Amino acid sequence: KLLSLIRERISTLAEIEEMFKTGEWDWLTDSPHYSLTLLQNQTHLAEIKNLLNNVNEENWLTDKIKTAIWPYAEKVGKKAALWPLRVALTGKEKSPDPFIVAELVGKNETLKRLIYAQNLV
Repeated sequence: KLLSLIRERISTLAEIEEMFKTGEWDWLTDSPHYSLTLLQNQTHLAEIKNLLNNVNEENWLTDKIKTAIWPYAEKVGKKAALWPLRVALTGKEKSPDPFIVAELVGKNETLKRLIYAQNLV
């Protein structure tokens, strides 16, 4: 998954080093730190956390994560639900698909990051 994400964003191998030097991908190894302003609205994070809590760790795959969240996101508005999820997981305005990010960082780290974002109030 990670390799396919990187391939989408580069045209030469030299760009990989630059991606990691700039901190664009630091969310892979470090919990994000960001302002409440970037998060915008964390009201949906509690429900998303509950939905993700019901996904078994052995099923912690991009499509299963998306299936758990998508109906809720459609109900409340995709941007309203998915923007704070993206920021909570990566701390970035621009990042890979939040469902892929959740799979890559794992269930425990995903839930930890959602709780951190919820507690920023």
